[in-house]
Amino acid sequence: MNRLILFVALLIPVAAGATGDPPVTLREMLAQAMSRGAITYPAYKGQWQLMLAPAYVKAQDSRKGLSNDLNGYGFTAAATYGLSQHWTAGFMAGYAKVRGPRTFGTSPADSNGFHQPLATTKSGTAPGGYDRGAGVMTFMSAIWDHWTGDNFRLPVTMGVGYLNLEESADNPSIGLKHYGEVRSPTVAVGVAPAFNLGRLFRLTSYLIVVQPLDAGQGHIVDYNPSSGAVNRRLDYTRDSSPMETMVPILGIDLTYRPWGLGFSYIPAIEGTTAYSLKWTHRWGPKSADDVKD
Repeated sequence: MNRLILFVALLIPVAAGATGDPPVTLREMLAQAMSRGAITYPAYKGQWQLMLAPAYVKAQDSRKGLSNDLNGYGFTAAATYGLSQHWTAGFMAGYAKVRGPRTFGTSPADSNGFHQPLATTKSGTAPGGYDRGAGVMTFMSAIWDHWTGDNFRLPVTMGVGYLNLEESADNPSIGLKHYGEVRSPTVAVGVAPAFNLGRLFRLTSYLIVVQPLDAGQGHIVDYNPSSGAVNRRLDYTRDSSPMETMVPILGIDLTYRPWGLGFSYIPAIEGTTAYSLKWTHRWGPKSADDVKD
């Protein structure tokens, strides 16, 4: 019963905004790669686990005059190695690429998250834009688990990494472009309780918080739609306060143990969703109770 309560508790939604000027949405979609790199099987000393996970990602949201309907793909590769009975080392690399229609701000957001109008528009937002973005994230992590054995585990992940992404929204009909980039050291902490469902399946839930240390730069370009000549350009630094840059991720993973093949689902946290297949291969010491690969 306690395990079920813990599992359900990690599926309670956490506040986070999927809508925002570039590169906010891509940052949140890319951060989901951390969950796809979560350890699949119980860890053992001297055992390697390799995880490969292609994903479909989607962000659909609307608030404060902004909206987006983005979709794309991601890919995560991760490996872990059991250092001892309780400690595991891990490495993860993730990639995401998205595109789609977006309404974006024509100026940096004020303290309430709203945008003031520019001379070229009648409001602080520009509908009819199109968004494109891509980025990578790498992480090294230490994983600690108080429990041992082949069934219930409660691994806690702590990691440091680097986030590198670019995203832009452009409306050529009115001559406005809003783009941004993040190149930032990043930290993460998470927990992923897991247990077997019978002999063939393993269920994992996870809650991971990814925290870039720098929110990155934003750029707004007002240009002539006909000639492309720049009328005005504004460069600004995005708000790097922890509550603005923190990305909470929660989801579930169901793995068919004999094949190491699983399906992961990250529900919409105010707009951002991901569906992923995940294949895990392990080699090295195993428990005698493990299902044969």
